[in-house]
Amino acid sequence: MGVDITAICPRQLSNKQEYVLEQAIRSAQWDEDWSYGDEDEELDEDVWDDVPAKKNQFQQLPVHREVECCPLCYTKVDTPGIPRIDHWGQAHPGQDLTISLASWVLNRSTTKEQFCTDIPPDYRVPIEGSEGKGTRYWRLETLETRARERAVGEDGV
Repeated sequence: MGVDITAICPRQLSNKQEYVLEQAIRSAQWDEDWSYGDEDEELDEDVWDDVPAKKNQFQQLPVHREVECCPLCYTKVDTPGIPRIDHWGQAHPGQDLTISLASWVLNRSTTKEQFCTDIPPDYRVPIEGSEGKGTRYWRLETLETRARERAVGEDGV
């Protein structure tokens, strides 16, 4: 027929069952090799030094954030209340705060229920399919009003 077998079938397989059996044997051998325990062999650290680090498209953020640092931009703002409110207004304008962010701004470490009782949220974004649940948000102005009331109360004025 004049067919070039090497062009059509480069591995020159004559039987499909032989090919399938060969693949099954390769997999079985791999599984056997893979089952060794990590403690049985020392890992050559030099090998891992040569592997290039994967570039992350996102900015690397610190693993641990200091309590005084802004939860979003990690800027250190030592004094809670008005200084943190001023920071938020300048660094994150127009962004409303969730309960954890509002707690940072006012330095309030209470339960969610107590926080919401003391300072009711401005609005809530409901979770779809969940009646009465959702993320609570505070506007910066609400927190500023509360911080100023608190400052006046502490000064006794």
